[in-house]
Amino acid sequence: MAIFDTRIRADHPHFRNIKERTNWTNEDTLNDNLGHGTFVAGVIAGEDAECLGFAPDTEIYAFRVFTDAQVSYTSWFLDAFNYAIAINMDVLNLSIGGPDYLDLPFVEKVWEITANNIIMVSAIGNDGPLYGTLNNPAL
Repeated sequence: MAIFDTRIRADHPHFRNIKERTNWTNEDTLNDNLGHGTFVAGVIAGEDAECLGFAPDTEIYAFRVFTDAQVSYTSWFLDAFNYAIAINMDVLNLSIGGPDYLDLPFVEKVWEITANNIIMVSAIGNDGPLYGTLNNPAL
């Protein structure tokens, strides 16, 4: 399971199966200084007996694609997506959302990912519930 986010906190006790951590940003750290990626990983693969993730035995590949200032670029995602395809990832999680549904390189890469039999799980954004408030990439 690839988690594209802010990373996973390095010293977190509830993950035993982190296979790889990669950084696609311009910051020189593999740690999650915001907590969002760690939270998402916990929902997916947390191993705390009082609050198990829905797949606690899954292998986690943590892709840092956001800086500590919550900045990201399409090019970082494209490079990371290419790597996920190259290592034959099974499932890719994007707990992200943004209004730029016209980001054609991003959208086309999402189509390529699914064409490579990678299951993509994506958030739809937090702007709803009115018409026009659903966000990319889950559109």
